[in-house]
Amino acid sequence: MAAMPHLHLSRLGGPIILSLMVAVVTGFRLPPASEICCSLAEESLILCANSSAAGGGKDAAPAVHIALVTLATPEIYGYAAYTAAINAAYAKTFGHSFQVASTSPHLAGAGQQLVWRAGNVATILDVLESGAGGADWIAYMDADACLVDFSAGDALVSALRQYAGEEVHLLMSRGELIGPGSSSLFNSGFALLRNHPWTVKLVRLWWSES
Repeated sequence: MAAMPHLHLSRLGGPIILSLMVAVVTGFRLPPASEICCSLAEESLILCANSSAAGGGKDAAPAVHIALVTLATPEIYGYAAYTAAINAAYAKTFGHSFQVASTSPHLAGAGQQLVWRAGNVATILDVLESGAGGADWIAYMDADACLVDFSAGDALVSALRQYAGEEVHLLMSRGELIGPGSSSLFNSGFALLRNHPWTVKLVRLWWSES
């Protein structure tokens, strides 16, 4: 499987948070200190990120509107606050919307194990069933993943243009094994899903099997 071009996802490993924050602003003028979310406490940072690109950041609508969404429960705000800030900045830069979900109606009364195992599916289903704000595509990202390369333009749209023909409704990456051999599994920590009735049916089926 060919790798998606220019689509750089980083998973946090504690000390590299600061390097990611540096990477995200490389080549860009920093906004005034009053507009930098990261000066706030973690919970406030989540709220800041959740509102900064709620309806898209550009005055002119992008050719492809993507709704970026992530699930971050309070237990993981310690790192999710920083990835949310980066991903909100990405969405605002390229005119997309961004949302941090902290729970889901589908997870009401669910144990923590189900949240960890299938919270992403519930979050995606929530966005699809709500209409995704009219977005063409949904980009789901786990809370430990962020888009850090702004220099080559909109990597998400570039990936869609290269890989998503008219009949393509879902793009996912292979889940690599740690060790020898190759994997036939997919990594559900990142997915691009077309906002379409077919996708809603698929994700409802996925959720029913969770």
